[in-house]
Amino acid sequence: MDMNEGEAKAVVRSLKKVAEKKDIRFLTKGAYQLITLKMGFIAHFNLCGFQSVYQDLREFFLRLQTSEYSNERDYNLREADRQEKDSDFKKWYGQENQKNTAWVIREIVRIAREHEKEVAEVFGKQQMTEELSTASTLAEKYGYQLVSRE
Repeated sequence: MDMNEGEAKAVVRSLKKVAEKKDIRFLTKGAYQLITLKMGFIAHFNLCGFQSVYQDLREFFLRLQTSEYSNERDYNLREADRQEKDSDFKKWYGQENQKNTAWVIREIVRIAREHEKEVAEVFGKQQMTEELSTASTLAEKYGYQLVSRE
């Protein structure tokens, strides 16, 4: 995937919008392609399949840092360094392409880290609401009622 400066900025805008809106559906095809080709993700069949897997942004923002192959939080930062410094990559893909690729990877990791806490809060609350609704439905089915301790 060739990465010029405009394409790199478009990928970053896409990730910022995902973070701001708390919605994976704002991930563009270009961002999806970069993430799956350069940041240690599998393709998940297509963009829609990928978005389905990562509806809960907590896991997505973690994996933007670690890749799907690692649990090391700086994995993709090291991958950015490799993209930028590897002499074969520079020769094969061009120095400017590799500089842009490294920049966009670092920006994606920065965005993930910047928004990780608020994403955890939003999706944690959503999960709690869904689970309590399910628990309440099951309790009522058997003649019980959930009561909050608060």
